[in-house]
Amino acid sequence: MNTIIPIDILVEIASNLNPGPDVLNLSLTSKRIHDHIYPILFRDIELRDNHARKTVQYLLIRPKVAHTVQSLVLRPSFLQMCSKKLLAGERDPARDVESLAPNLHNLRKFVWDGIETPASSMWASLKLGCPHLREIGTNLGDEPVDPESELFAFSDLTGFSLTSELHYDTLPSFDPIIFCHGEELPPALWTMLIERSPRLQTLVLGDSGATMHNQRRISVRPLLHARWPYLRSLSITRACIDDLRELVDFDSTNKRKFSAFIEAHHNSLRHLSYYVFGGEIHVDHRDPPWLEHQRRDYLPHMRDVRLPLQEISLTGIKFCGELLPELKQQLSGQRELRKLEIWMDFSEHVQQLDLQEQDYGIPKKPMAYDQTTELRELFESCPRGLESLKLILSTNEKETIYWRDIPHILPRNTQNQDRKYQLKHLEVWKAPKSKEYGLRDAAIQIALAETYSTPDSDPSSSPVIPPSIEFAAPGLETIVLVGCLCTAKARLRYGRMHVLFHGKYRVHRQTVSDEEDSDWPFVDNTRGILPSLAAFTGKTQAPTQVKTVPQAFVTLTANERGAESKPTWVIPHYRIQLGASMGVNKLMMKGKKIGKKILAANSPSQREWYMLKPSDEPNVIRRTWRSITERNALVWEPDDGLEVNLWLAWDVIIVVLITTGLILQHFCDIKVLGKNLASTGSMGAGVHQGWQLWRYYQRSR
Repeated sequence: MNTIIPIDILVEIASNLNPGPDVLNLSLTSKRIHDHIYPILFRDIELRDNHARKTVQYLLIRPKVAHTVQSLVLRPSFLQMCSKKLLAGERDPARDVESLAPNLHNLRKFVWDGIETPASSMWASLKLGCPHLREIGTNLGDEPVDPESELFAFSDLTGFSLTSELHYDTLPSFDPIIFCHGEELPPALWTMLIERSPRLQTLVLGDSGATMHNQRRISVRPLLHARWPYLRSLSITRACIDDLRELVDFDSTNKRKFSAFIEAHHNSLRHLSYYVFGGEIHVDHRDPPWLEHQRRDYLPHMRDVRLPLQEISLTGIKFCGELLPELKQQLSGQRELRKLEIWMDFSEHVQQLDLQEQDYGIPKKPMAYDQTTELRELFESCPRGLESLKLILSTNEKETIYWRDIPHILPRNTQNQDRKYQLKHLEVWKAPKSKEYGLRDAAIQIALAETYSTPDSDPSSSPVIPPSIEFAAPGLETIVLVGCLCTAKARLRYGRMHVLFHGKYRVHRQTVSDEEDSDWPFVDNTRGILPSLAAFTGKTQAPTQVKTVPQAFVTLTANERGAESKPTWVIPHYRIQLGASMGVNKLMMKGKKIGKKILAANSPSQREWYMLKPSDEPNVIRRTWRSITERNALVWEPDDGLEVNLWLAWDVIIVVLITTGLILQHFCDIKVLGKNLASTGSMGAGVHQGWQLWRYYQRSR
């Protein structure tokens, strides 16, 4: 095969693509490309829920594929609340990884993010079978740490992660000594990190995970004596460096040692994250000069920050309304900011009034915050180069905003702005309200959000070519929406956030130009003119007028999960394609059928979008017994954003036909009818053919 692009360049392009569908589609273009892209396709794997064991078993029976894996992250209980069944189910993928380890020759990173730490035998198998393994991580959960675990037998690590996300809803047993002094980690862990891993680059201790629920307080005092010349990222959560019983010592020795530790890593640190230090009143140290990411617990700690940070995480404590003005001022000074995570809570908070806002000395009635406006102003205070925004809104269900308000948070580009907003990732956590959009509809409205700028009204512009659509976030690639139950304990960080449903949507936009015949005068100078019919017949013929119709298409690839409200196998994957013409032209798309009309909630021109689907979509889909059972279980929940096929309702009838045929064949003499009915149901032919067979049987009698 003659290739225009050299294979080396093609492989380099594939290496920079988003892992997943993009690399898969590229590998399926040809066999030769597939052979070269194949190692990249399975290079980085992150698995959640029941997909963890299925993929590990797939790698077990295909050692050639397992040899290409370089990073493996398993989250078998992602966003799930612990149960005996779920905890027992985690042992199976752990045993599969233990068997798979000898085939993972090129594995460099392995992370287990489960309810509890897996057995020591799994780590021993990874240590023996993966000679290049340099990054490991696990979740502590609620069980005591095994000091003899093979987890602490590794050497020469470059990355280590020890999270303590709690999947239990009940609080662990309270020990006042551990609460004040901190839980001591095994000495073998510090020996592995400090003595046998001099080239450590990434260290995470005590992270709260996706649900931000953590009740373990660990002691990190041995860390104060460590020195890693290549340390680039440090994250410490809910840790102790002092005894809480000695709060009167505002300038303790350990606080000075921690300041010396940060000072010693000034030239290497790029990401620094620490908060909720037990007993911390003030830590006096200078921030590293090359710091890009910072996360702390209180806003006053940001006042002295003069570094051009690229990432800021403010999820250690919730921000209420009165802190927003100061927060906006601090964010406006971070011109290099690319990623922002923040926890907001407007529950029972009202705006404070100044003395000037009083009538004859009588203060006015306090007003609740306009949350949509406040959040939009928060976004607008960030630089236009912001690429990722994560909002955790723990406001109670009664006072929180609707999903339909999320598009109004996005800043509006105007035509006179030279640089537009570069937002690529938007993630919102909030409590669901009754009678509001589902996740799918909310994601559609966010993807279709346009600016408030009016179209070009220049009279010299051509009326045939309508103005283009100006999206509020033109570079948006992913949308993550999470509906969670924010109880009072969760808002105080004493309880976990119950994740009710979770949806991730990949956004792809494109603008195409179609052609249609028209009676309007139109001249297209960019196209070559074919020889006219007069050259062959000698007769003149008026040329056919053709106009170009610009059309916009938005495709959302959805990955939804029910989390704690549904079984783990209920993970619908589907694709939505939306189309709209620009201006007054009629939407046309060859090979597509126009479906439901959708009106963008905040479109300045009230633009109409239509769902598109292939015109040759089959009416009857061949299904397995398991898929029939699962899909019929989903039919009764259409409000959760599932794409329900109209033929799914007939699956129950098909099952009845099969059962009836088997009964008639066993108990009656009409074997032909039973055989035909059984074969009809097994092929998924539908009710119409079954009715025809019944009429044929009646005539044959």
